[in-house]
Amino acid sequence: MLLVCVCALLQVPLAHSLTRSLSLPHEEVSALHDLFESTGGPSGGWAWKNESEFGVAWNFSQANDGSYLHDPCVDWQGVKCSSVSGSASAGEAETGRACNTTREEVHCRIVMLNLFEYNLTGSVPSSLGFALSRLQELTLWRNVLSSSIPSSLGSLTDLVLLDFDETG
Repeated sequence: MLLVCVCALLQVPLAHSLTRSLSLPHEEVSALHDLFESTGGPSGGWAWKNESEFGVAWNFSQANDGSYLHDPCVDWQGVKCSSVSGSASAGEAETGRACNTTREEVHCRIVMLNLFEYNLTGSVPSSLGFALSRLQELTLWRNVLSSSIPSSLGSLTDLVLLDFDETG
């Protein structure tokens, strides 16, 4: 009986720490969710890779307050983030800074989405171009995408690689 009580007490701080560790702005996680929804993710269509080598499958579970429980920057497949301090000029990433920090002056941003050969179907949502302002690389080759590239991606001034080869 005592063991059950101890375990129950341990779960509360763990859930609280997960919600506090989210390092991305809510808009960026929402854009990833839009991509997941619009390209067949909820129906189980995505071809996830080996988790021990590539990271875990995307998980959009939310706490009661609406905050996300899992941080895409920590170990999600195909997502790379970089931290940028509030004092850094636009696009200036600080290397060696952990994204899941609690310091207010450090902000993480998604800088790379590499989802080649994930069996994505459907279309790329325009929210990627609006929400992922620091995106530098978007690789979606060898998927089955059915629409044109959203014009909103043209607003991504840091984008240096856009790869839609062999899609559709």
